[in-house]
Amino acid sequence: MSTDVSYKGAYGYSLRLKGHDPVLNSNVFSRAVVVHGFGGMGAYQASTGIASTSEGCLMFSTNESGRFWGMEDKSMNEIVINTLKKGALIFVYTDQELIFKSSWIKKTDLPAEVIE
Repeated sequence: MSTDVSYKGAYGYSLRLKGHDPVLNSNVFSRAVVVHGFGGMGAYQASTGIASTSEGCLMFSTNESGRFWGMEDKSMNEIVINTLKKGALIFVYTDQELIFKSSWIKKTDLPAEVIE
């Protein structure tokens, strides 16, 4: 996927994504899979696997400040979106059978431990 435009939506400051692979993510934009904030998730929840789930969106904490991580005193969501909106490619892992059907990723591009 690649980043598109930022906007204010139902979950606050958000970032649209565009899919480029006809097998893996061609419906990302039309399904409104985006990067957005979530108030109920912090670093502890994310690191322990207790993080809340979305319906495919990438979520970052709106409660946690980047200051804790030695960054500016803004929400992690805002820091991540401001970084990604400058133009970024995003790779989100999927199951092995589907990933090998991608038109962008060849089996030889992946580390041996992923292939096994």
